[in-house]
Amino acid sequence: GHVLRNLTINRPETGGVGLFGTLAKTGVVRNLVLEDATVTGLHGTGALVGANFGYVADCRASVQVTGRLATAGLVGGHAGQVSNCHVTGRVSGQAAVGGLAGDMNGAVRDSSADVRVTAGKGVGGLVGLNTTGRVQNSHARGTVSGTDNVGGLVGVNTDAVVENSYATGAV
Repeated sequence: GHVLRNLTINRPETGGVGLFGTLAKTGVVRNLVLEDATVTGLHGTGALVGANFGYVADCRASVQVTGRLATAGLVGGHAGQVSNCHVTGRVSGQAAVGGLAGDMNGAVRDSSADVRVTAGKGVGGLVGLNTTGRVQNSHARGTVSGTDNVGGLVGVNTDAVVENSYATGAV
């Protein structure tokens, strides 16, 4: 139930960058709001969690996130679970870049992103790269732009499941 305002992290040469650099399998982040967060990292960059293996639920974030690979508004590298989370703002990177999750083989449920996402390849409004992951009951809005594998909801979906989800906005 806490609100964290004006978080600024500037570590452009570091991986695992976010309010929590890495969240372990047993880690839980719940009921947290990030307002006006500005986060810059290298690989595995997200405003809330850089590399997520745990459980993130009922969180909200307004962000500006910049990274290179596995970069997103909420969780950069994502192998855990995200449920009922919502992010707004801007995200930019090079590859595996998404509004909510960057490089994912975890799960996203009942979540949304209203984010302007800009990257090179593997760019999605909600998820950049979804490998063996699961997206359920979620949606993305906003503008998504890139050069290869660009999608309104998911940029690349490989051996992964997307159910009851959609995207609106310009791609």
